[in-house]
Amino acid sequence: MSSPLAIAYELTPELNPFVGEMANRLLRSFQVSPLDPDRLAMIEKILAFAATAEQQLTEQQERITQLERLSLTDELTNLANRRGFHEFLRRTLAAARRHGETGVMAYVDVNEFKSVNDAHGHDLGDEALRHIARLLDQNMRLSDVAARLHGDEFAVLLTRVTPAQGAIRARQIQRLLNETPFVSGRLTLPLRASFGIAAYGPETESADLLRRADRAMYEEKRVRDDFARLAALI
Repeated sequence: MSSPLAIAYELTPELNPFVGEMANRLLRSFQVSPLDPDRLAMIEKILAFAATAEQQLTEQQERITQLERLSLTDELTNLANRRGFHEFLRRTLAAARRHGETGVMAYVDVNEFKSVNDAHGHDLGDEALRHIARLLDQNMRLSDVAARLHGDEFAVLLTRVTPAQGAIRARQIQRLLNETPFVSGRLTLPLRASFGIAAYGPETESADLLRRADRAMYEEKRVRDDFARLAALI
């Protein structure tokens, strides 16, 4: 195969239709007229320029994709960040409206996490957050998402499950978090998390789902605190 043809076949028209069409036209021209040296040299220059432009477009698209990924990812835990979670939630609720799907959101708060930072420092606190993030991430299906919203607050979205199934899975994940201590060197810290669980369906709006999950989480924390105060009196 000649040099111009070799260059043309390396182009990727799906990334740049204009470049692909130009390559196709040049390829057809090879078949209908002979190529003198000057014309061949010109075509080689054109195709070399097109190949360079295509490579630059590919690199640019890769950079854009990487920046988009970073803008949706929490730097500390590599989970989705608040923006990424809200984007996933928007798409999930849109799918629920189209297909009549249901699912569950859990708002997750690590209990008394401030005391971990106060007693052991923020570096170890960050390690503890990464520990929680790993446990969440390892128990997500491909269709689910776990996110760190801010500080010690996380969210889990369990899609395409009934409210009962989703609540059972969320409680299983909560038990896993509560029963898996964070270990760093000789230090072992039991961590506990409160879960606020709210179901969604085809008619659910994101603001309402977030509000119900947040309210449920604070209600669970209130019951836990009341029980602790009662136990201290006994």
